[in-house]
Amino acid sequence: MARPLPGYLPPLAALAVTLVAAGLFALAALGGEAVLAALIVPLWVAPPVVSAAWGVALVAGRPRRLTLVLAAAVILAGVAALPGGNGWTNAGNIAAGLFAGLAIGRNWRIDRSLLGVTILLLPALVWALTLVTPAEMFADIEAQALELIEQSLPEGAADGDRARVMEEQTRNLGRFLDQMRMVSPWLFGIGVLGQAGIILLLTGWGIRRVGIAWPGWGVPSFTRWRLPFYLVWVLVAGIVLFLTRKPGIDSAGLNLALLAASLISLQGLAVQFWVTGRLMSLPLQVLSLIHISEPTRP
Repeated sequence: MARPLPGYLPPLAALAVTLVAAGLFALAALGGEAVLAALIVPLWVAPPVVSAAWGVALVAGRPRRLTLVLAAAVILAGVAALPGGNGWTNAGNIAAGLFAGLAIGRNWRIDRSLLGVTILLLPALVWALTLVTPAEMFADIEAQALELIEQSLPEGAADGDRARVMEEQTRNLGRFLDQMRMVSPWLFGIGVLGQAGIILLLTGWGIRRVGIAWPGWGVPSFTRWRLPFYLVWVLVAGIVLFLTRKPGIDSAGLNLALLAASLISLQGLAVQFWVTGRLMSLPLQVLSLIHISEPTRP
């Protein structure tokens, strides 16, 4: 099949995307809170787009060594020039994209591809958590929430009533945040897995857009998803660790079980969508989805 684009363009496009993303982050760092607020969406989109661009370049670029040389040069330049750990974050994003391109181009299993990309993204997450620790993050959330609660109290309320309400709300909020701290690794894990999935999807989409014929996998329809059975054993292992009730071990088991259960729940949703698709018309499917998504009322 003839290539619609010269082979050197994909790696040069990946380089251009990386430079634009670096410019956005630099502008946000130098422009203050107003600029940061205006660029919040581009800054959120930029990392997976950079990763996908390098994944596409690895599959579509020719010669392939051009992509690898440019990627290595960008990584080294970023580590040397970008402040703090931003260079290593950039390196992780590029490495994750290259792995995504390699996995898709060689038709590796989706779960293995997802795991590989996730592992390469973890160093950036760890570095981010050293800048703002979970304890600091939740303390800031608590302070802002209490401030909003205090501002929402009626202006004419007596001081004693205000103090009593604030004491109760502080206690309730403290319990809730304690639970959130316990499961924060699960939340972070879901976030990294989601980013890895977005990178793989964007990489596959980009490869198709440049017109490359490749024997890679595509994402099946949701009703045909088949998650690997070993997730059940991961869930069981997490429950066993949680039941030990040993400090640290039980928390790790809880987060592991929640992560496995979250992924397994997708299989249950896929089965439900398949059943409703066979037994109901489209309007009834929509009504059924609305019904099951309604919050439970007392």
